[in-house]
Amino acid sequence: MANFQVTSVKAHCRFVIDVAFADGTRGTVDLAGLAGKGVFRAWNKTGAFEKCFVDPVSGTVAWPGGIDLCPETLHRDISARVKGRSANSQTNPRRARSRKPARPRARSLSR
Repeated sequence: MANFQVTSVKAHCRFVIDVAFADGTRGTVDLAGLAGKGVFRAWNKTGAFEKCFVDPVSGTVAWPGGIDLCPETLHRDISARVKGRSANSQTNPRRARSRKPARPRARSLSR
């Protein structure tokens, strides 16, 4: 079973955090989709988002006022991105999308 215990968190930029887990998984999570909704409205106050910390009891990312995030979800999202990136690490992303043979272009008969 994976260890979803968060060991460190740091606000990276506007609504983005860097997270590290006890099992060595590390990554960046963009939380802009939550900002301004429900309890996450508190993040809109200047400096509020940057006050994130690791809750010592639950082992997850938290903010003052009782806001916290599910560590399993954060871990899953980071792991999925890392696996997706490593699968294509040997290929150029632009080339990977255009593997179809080039179609000949139609030429105009009149010059």
